[in-house]
Amino acid sequence: MIDILREFQAIIGTLLGVFLTLITTHFLRSTGRVTVRLKTHQLDLSKQDDIGGFEPVYSYKNTENARLNLVVEFYNSSETMKTIDDIKLEFLDNKKKSYFSTKLKDSETAKRLGGGIQMDEITHLNLEPKRLVVKDLSQRFTRENILLLQQSEYLAISYKKRKLNGKLSRKISIDFKFN
Repeated sequence: MIDILREFQAIIGTLLGVFLTLITTHFLRSTGRVTVRLKTHQLDLSKQDDIGGFEPVYSYKNTENARLNLVVEFYNSSETMKTIDDIKLEFLDNKKKSYFSTKLKDSETAKRLGGGIQMDEITHLNLEPKRLVVKDLSQRFTRENILLLQQSEYLAISYKKRKLNGKLSRKISIDFKFN
């Protein structure tokens, strides 16, 4: 048995070297991460005027409608495609604990319907290797949930990222002082 192994020693060594190189290359290409950065944010407060439109207001006291616009950059630093799911806006208290979350709307999908604008929720994002994706995201708040904006110390963007084993992991990537 040992004599047979000695005869094929070079072949076995070559195959083992190729196999280890393939495994190492796979793991090295998969390393890297998704980074998320808030480029800008703007909060527009408004109330309904006498003719059915909206006029801007500058305090929460008279606000009936609010729109939070976010420009967010997503960057994939690995050499493989990454997917992030379940992108949400999180409302955080002064201890940075989440007490409410809502899905964000993708402004690129805006459609004018009747007297308003409808946008699709952003459900997932496929990030190509070494690419920066800039998304214009927004969320509208009505009279019923304006209180959430008033009470929030911080806002954050959370998402789930699929790991190599297929499981999802929750990440809170951006948090910024809001009020």
